[in-house]
Amino acid sequence: MRGKKFIVSTMLLFILFVGSTTQAFAASKSFMDQIRNEYVNFEKKSSANYEKYHTKTVNDYEKYKNAEQASLDRFINQTKQDLNKLEQQLKEDIAKLEAQYAGSKEHASKLREYKSAVSATSLSSPMSKYAQSINPTALSSHMSKYRSAVNPTALSSPMNSYRMAVNQTGLSSPMNSYRIAVSETALSSPMSALRMESSSTALSSVMADYRRGKLTQKQARKQWDSIFAKEQKKLQNTITKAKQDIEATKEKTDNAILEQKSSTINGILQQRAESLQTISDLRATHFGQGITFDALIPDLGVINIMVDGEWIATKQPPAIKDGEVMVPVRLVFETIDPSTKVAKKGNTVTIKKSNDNIVFTLNKNNYTINNKASNFKVAPQLLNGQTMVPLQLVNEAFGPIAKYDSSKKTVFISK
Repeated sequence: MRGKKFIVSTMLLFILFVGSTTQAFAASKSFMDQIRNEYVNFEKKSSANYEKYHTKTVNDYEKYKNAEQASLDRFINQTKQDLNKLEQQLKEDIAKLEAQYAGSKEHASKLREYKSAVSATSLSSPMSKYAQSINPTALSSHMSKYRSAVNPTALSSPMNSYRMAVNQTGLSSPMNSYRIAVSETALSSPMSALRMESSSTALSSVMADYRRGKLTQKQARKQWDSIFAKEQKKLQNTITKAKQDIEATKEKTDNAILEQKSSTINGILQQRAESLQTISDLRATHFGQGITFDALIPDLGVINIMVDGEWIATKQPPAIKDGEVMVPVRLVFETIDPSTKVAKKGNTVTIKKSNDNIVFTLNKNNYTINNKASNFKVAPQLLNGQTMVPLQLVNEAFGPIAKYDSSKKTVFISK
């Protein structure tokens, strides 16, 4: 009888022990699942944020690259057509001179010299210098430098730097640093550290120590929270730096291309003017009268600003808003008069020019010049970070020196 009671008691204790052990295991599994889910959710969110940023950034790069390439292509085609037009005009002029001085021995050598000067293939001739300057494949020509600057595969070009910065597989690129940081398989990345620490089957981790009974649930939670906060901070620091580096590269690229574009366009315009002036002077010397040519106004697909014949580089070109030409206020005012000071505080812009004081507010039609009230037809506004004002303000501040030619898509300013 005592033996039976002992057996029954032992069985009851075993059942109670097994039940309590199962309950304890279920509780620990729930906690481990909770930690794992915290990691999984964070990893999914971080990866989704990366993919969104990567897609947008690459799209921004492609849009910028295509726009710059389109501007270059337009200008190359325009200058080619201009050269053809000049050659045709000069060909007709030579035919006229030959008819006029037919049989004249005195003018025969002069005609030969003039023909050589207007030939785009004659070595070192005025016209060949212009032709050389607009040749996009000629070594060190104005146009080839512009072409190289916007070429994403040209070594050390500004566009190549931008391309590499947004390349997620590029060695040492900011985008690659961001990608690695959120990768759970990348060695020593913040995300891989969190994946390991949240795993209960890892060789050595917080959750593995908890599963093996080395840590209580409270201790495991404290350690996990500490590691999670540390790795999250490391990840955020990497992301912030990557984004800052990409923005800095984008800004540097834009500045470098704009600088090269200005150098190329103005260099070509200057070479053209010099070549044509030399040709006209030679004609006047040999035949008593020079020759005039149409001006070349650059066509890059956007509205130009020309100040006394010089093409002005601007990050935000002029725009047409409700029938009014809007221009970047700081660029225009400081180009016309370098002593002008343009200051913006909040939405209020103050322009100090000589003894004049101009004040206006963004998105407001009223403004003052030396405390005298007046009104804009279209209110000043921000466009891509640039403060844009109606062209009328330029003329009211400096006199009637600015006009817009819609046929040439150019704002002309004469200081």
